Amino acid sequence: MGILIKSLGTFSNYENYEITGVVEKYFIGEDTVEIYLKDDKRLYYINNIVYDALDGDVYHVLNENTKINLRIAHQDEYDRYKVSQLEIDGKIYLYMDASEQAEYSNYRDCMITSWVL
Repeated sequence: MGILIKSLGTFSNYENYEITGVVEKYFIGEDTVEIYLKDDKRLYYINNIVYDALDGDVYHVLNENTKINLRIAHQDEYDRYKVSQLEIDGKIYLYMDASEQAEYSNYRDCMITSWVL
């Protein structure tokens, strides 16, 4: 079990480059958010690890045709662009520092668990 957990645990460096666009559509899952921008075929994704760092007020302002600023951590193995920061109308609803800390804590916990097992 320890070897399996260790092999699944990864931590990618955050690039945090900026993307600005208008929301074409979005989907809110149980603990994930998917965002598609107009004239952009890429999927911008807030995963379950950083979901808890997302300010719940975002659901009141996140709508189709909303201008949005995103910071992208990196592209994952499923070709999703992982969002590290989300900003609408000058208010930040997900901070890149909190995202990176959540990802690193998850990675660290996986490594500790693998060594214990």
